[in-house]
Amino acid sequence: MLRIIFALLCLILTHACAKHGAFINPRFVGLQDLTVTDNTRSDIVNSETDRRFAVRILYPTCQQLTPAPYVDDALLDALQADDYFFQQEEVFQSWGVRTLASKDAPECSGPWPAATLSIGLGVSGFQYSLLAEKLANAGIVTIIIDHPYGAHSRLPDGTILNSNDDKDLARIDEDPTILADRTSDWARDISIVIDRLVEKSLIEGLNINTEKLYAIGHSMGGAAALDACLYDDRLAGCVDMDGAPFGTKAMEAGLKGDNLILFSNPLYTEVDHAARGRTKEDWDAMGEQINALWSDIITKSDGKVHRVSVAGTGHMSFSDAPIVMPDAINRFGGKPMAPERAMDAISGVLIAYMDQNPNEIDTFEAYLEHIPELNLLKPN
Repeated sequence: MLRIIFALLCLILTHACAKHGAFINPRFVGLQDLTVTDNTRSDIVNSETDRRFAVRILYPTCQQLTPAPYVDDALLDALQADDYFFQQEEVFQSWGVRTLASKDAPECSGPWPAATLSIGLGVSGFQYSLLAEKLANAGIVTIIIDHPYGAHSRLPDGTILNSNDDKDLARIDEDPTILADRTSDWARDISIVIDRLVEKSLIEGLNINTEKLYAIGHSMGGAAALDACLYDDRLAGCVDMDGAPFGTKAMEAGLKGDNLILFSNPLYTEVDHAARGRTKEDWDAMGEQINALWSDIITKSDGKVHRVSVAGTGHMSFSDAPIVMPDAINRFGGKPMAPERAMDAISGVLIAYMDQNPNEIDTFEAYLEHIPELNLLKPN
């Protein structure tokens, strides 16, 4: 309970805690960029090579060294050339060294809980670094997975994988099987990373608590995380951050294990709705359809499902976007949460969820009750 109280104070005193994460005993954070190779599957663009993907690992360390760059120059150039999220040049140039994490710092103590963090389709993995840093600072090793061709990514050997190279992605709306295939591939990527963690081959000496392994994902990555819980019994829980379940096995079979679903909840006025050619009633009807979809999935589920709505958030709020490219949130209107508070609220609910003891939800629900933007949705 002490840790929950401290977390609440941190959200109230955002400035005092911003550098130190949500929980008591703040730690330094290390960062490493690595490549994971799966030689059981071929690359979807070049079938002559094995499937490879970049991972960024943020973990507790006892030393503070030189801060790692938020994004390397070669990837930044590729993003700028492709007009990534329609950002202006000054936004790209402002990213620089954004993290407090120390590059290649030695691992410290442990064993630590660990979580994979899967990208949203089109969102480069480094754009979850600030969120992952919060989790690592609270003692949770966090591995951001840049699923191949899911966005622009750069392997440490210099190879850049571009989402535009996967020509099938442009046909997802026409052919739902493409979405199902990609989601299944991503769920398999999660298990491959878990393999490496358990084998201790990801980072030498990284001490992981194998009883506390989680899969987190945003958007399509969140859908893949739910499927990962269906297939991988090593996972203690899975988190979907604002991801529609389309293309998932979970939509057909229901959820398994302990699942947390986070929903964005933009705060729109009547004027905002009118500007988008709809009424509040139209918006509410869309919400009811989504709720009915999830209710059907939950009815078929064997596991636990905790659903939380986060007021003042948009779809991109579950990444670093509110801080590093605010117009990805602001241009959709509404009244968004302040960027730092959004980051603290979202990282805080993730930490509270992963920090709970097995079969105990009291501290998690207590945390939610004290943060007004977080609303626990009760089953229908």
